[in-house]
Amino acid sequence: MKHFEKIGLKSYKLLSILFCALGDIIVLTYLWQKFSNFNNIKPLIMLNLKLYNLSERDLPQSFFKEIHQVMMNTLSITCILIVIFHAVIYFFFYREKKSAWLYVKILTLLGALGSPLLALPHIQQPISLGFSILLLSFLYLWVFVGFFSFEAKRGTTN
Repeated sequence: MKHFEKIGLKSYKLLSILFCALGDIIVLTYLWQKFSNFNNIKPLIMLNLKLYNLSERDLPQSFFKEIHQVMMNTLSITCILIVIFHAVIYFFFYREKKSAWLYVKILTLLGALGSPLLALPHIQQPISLGFSILLLSFLYLWVFVGFFSFEAKRGTTN
């Protein structure tokens, strides 16, 4: 495509990294908002308690607070690991390594297809990330389409 020829491979790689990093921030923020509100999680915990024939009164008072804290700690560690992993991937993507190039290609394809599914249920809420996530799908699509313009031109190394 002529659009991608105008911006060049180096600019494409930098914009791709920027858009994917923005996607990481938006999705991780969305997950944090969902899981930090205990009222969103409590029905799931109650459902699991029913599976084990337990009720709320069978547990200590602090159980729900503690389980929520464990979930938040796990989410924090997971978010940090995702950021570190993606930083390494983006570094190798910029260096045009095949595995990183393929990872970002799959990430952007799945992101372009999955972002609208994540965004649409929240699009009517005035204070949400719904519009940001919907915009993100177009950014992912832009990066994915760019792969076809630069596939033969890049100097990949293993």
